[in-house]
Amino acid sequence: FDGGGEIAGATSENQLINITKALIKEGFDDDEISKILGGNLLRVFRSITE
Repeated sequence: FDGGGEIAGATSENQLINITKALIKEGFDDDEISKILGGNLLRVFRSITE
């Protein structure tokens, strides 16, 4: 695995605010954005560590 899957134009974690703004602009609500930005990852981690 080469760590691929990055988002074009997002060169560092400092770009997270721009991703969030784009999601809001596209009409995602707070709950959906939370899931996209890590909520689902946390859910998976919890399920495999229990």
